[in-house]
Amino acid sequence: MSQLYIDFACSSGEIGPLKLQKWCDGSDFPLQGLVTRPFRLRVRWFGNVLREILRHSGADVVSSYVRPVGTMIAMFSSCIAIPWPIARLDLIDAWILSHTDGPYRRQSKAIDLLPVPQRNKGFPEVVFTSCE
Repeated sequence: MSQLYIDFACSSGEIGPLKLQKWCDGSDFPLQGLVTRPFRLRVRWFGNVLREILRHSGADVVSSYVRPVGTMIAMFSSCIAIPWPIARLDLIDAWILSHTDGPYRRQSKAIDLLPVPQRNKGFPEVVFTSCE
């Protein structure tokens, strides 16, 4: 789920959902990156909202606690089974490597120090449109 969150944020420039007193759209809080929230907590929020969206859409999704594909997250974590180009995983690994010295292993708490991902021109851009 961490890789999907990084891909989402770097592709869209959106920071994802926030759970303050209630669920909020992170883009409604442009300076929220100045508040320290552990990376794994942001990923958990993103995963919770994504799972609810998929559940309400009727999508049949497989998720499990496994070691994800890639080199920089070398520990078991919550994962969702989706087809994903290796080139995107390489971009995600490169983004993580730009913020650390090596892979995260064995439930490393150091992963919580990763910053809020920003729009990255190396990732294909995703543009959201309103359904209203």
